[in-house]
Amino acid sequence: GAQRLTHRRRPGASGDLLRSPPAQAQPAPYQPAMDNQIQGPAWDLSSEYASTDATELEADLTRVLKLCDAIEALNDRLDGDDRIDAAQQIFKLRQEAAVLLQNPSVYAKCLLSVNGRDAQARTLQGRLQSIQRRLGDVSEPLNQFCDLASDKEIDAYLADPEVAPAAFVVNHSRERRHELLSLNEERLANGLAQDGIHAWSRLYDQLSGTLECNVLLGNEQESMGLAQAAGLMQKPDDATRRNAWSAINSAWSQHEESCAAAINAIAGWRLEMCRKRSATQAVHFLDAPVHMNRISRPTLDSILAAAEQYRPLARRAAKLQAGAYGKSAHGPWDNRAPAPVLDPGADGGIPFERAIEIIADAYGKVDPSLGEFVHMMVENRWVEGTVGAGKRPGAYCTGFRKSRTPRVYMTYSGGASDVITLAHELGHAYHSWVMRDLPESQLGYGMSLAETASTFGET
Repeated sequence: GAQRLTHRRRPGASGDLLRSPPAQAQPAPYQPAMDNQIQGPAWDLSSEYASTDATELEADLTRVLKLCDAIEALNDRLDGDDRIDAAQQIFKLRQEAAVLLQNPSVYAKCLLSVNGRDAQARTLQGRLQSIQRRLGDVSEPLNQFCDLASDKEIDAYLADPEVAPAAFVVNHSRERRHELLSLNEERLANGLAQDGIHAWSRLYDQLSGTLECNVLLGNEQESMGLAQAAGLMQKPDDATRRNAWSAINSAWSQHEESCAAAINAIAGWRLEMCRKRSATQAVHFLDAPVHMNRISRPTLDSILAAAEQYRPLARRAAKLQAGAYGKSAHGPWDNRAPAPVLDPGADGGIPFERAIEIIADAYGKVDPSLGEFVHMMVENRWVEGTVGAGKRPGAYCTGFRKSRTPRVYMTYSGGASDVITLAHELGHAYHSWVMRDLPESQLGYGMSLAETASTFGET
């Protein structure tokens, strides 16, 4: 039910965060690969669902639909004398539904990240879209109540101990209530978003997970996925990095018109929503993102000005690296290059086990619990780092809302950049882990805060 996040923050929105896991069978311990290819472990998702048609998954979705029906039955009371009680009941039902719907959504995303051709996961993702649309539709009356009710009514609404933790997100959303459309218009926007702005994201995920490119390695052309090719741009050999970069760009060039159309459509959607929401006062396209991230426009301007100020330092670093490689200029394929190795025959790869030792040691110097957390993530098989042809490029941290356990996704191929990326994502995971006992309505936070945790981790 997060469709409105594309243009305004919805009350009660929560993030993908965590609680102590229930007792369960221990996953098989991670075993290093026995071949010569450096890669990380495969993650374990079985603690959530055994498969896309698991009984538990079906039960969760059935429960979500029943909760949607219950919310819809209560919505008429939001205009009555007992509207406060009705709003409180709807809040609790919606919170339960959001948790149960998020779990299979993350499960499908995780499966498709590892294998973009997973037909069963795609089918599940398609089913989830209609259920997300349904939950968003029945939730809109409560959104309107929270934004438009009087301060006295909101105080009464938040007096319920189960609703009270949502005070920040409710009051934060009310700061932009001048943007609110009518109930029918909000429902229409929510419904259209699934096959509108959100569809472009799904298209990118599908393309990036299924595209293949041909990389020239020595005298041989090797076909591989984009994530696999991206790992080659961390190799010390300049020709390997350049060939991988060229192959990735060649693969994407076949879809450049589609990608440009997608970007234009996303921008067009947002600008149109800004126009629709400008009835009371003008809405700028940056209003939504700065509000969602709980910062101000002056803060954003200061960050951009600082980045501009220090561009010469980044350029100097690039020139120094090029010089260390004996080159006159730094190429785009050099952005993830490792430090030059003294032994020309050495690959310089860092095994995953060594990367974990490096990160756990660094984290542990801040506090022992941080280092223990890193080892726990690996022991529980909550990290995905394999190298595979069907994997999506990039890295992220997510989490299952029912168990409140995190998962880290990446393609680990042994570069120094991979170690930094792993440390970054584990920073997100630790941030989630220490929040696992907070109320559900207090688990949402903006990217500006989220990236503080991860940047701390990689630093």
